[in-house]
Amino acid sequence: MAQMFKRSEDGAIVCADCLAPDEEMTAAALQPRHFPGTYHRLHCARCGAPGTPDPAIPPARVRGDARP
Repeated sequence: MAQMFKRSEDGAIVCADCLAPDEEMTAAALQPRHFPGTYHRLHCARCGAPGTPDPAIPPARVRGDARP
């Protein structure tokens, strides 16, 4: 499951892999328990990684999908 963060400056949802080091102190971690049944709908704005517990669904950059 990708750990998701909400950036404070623009409200974008990004995964831990895409969160820049200078954004770590200003981004809020989104916890799956606060999104029961819907955390899987979150997707990283940068790479498209899903906030899903299903390891069978790799992030878009691993699948080779083009970025939007």
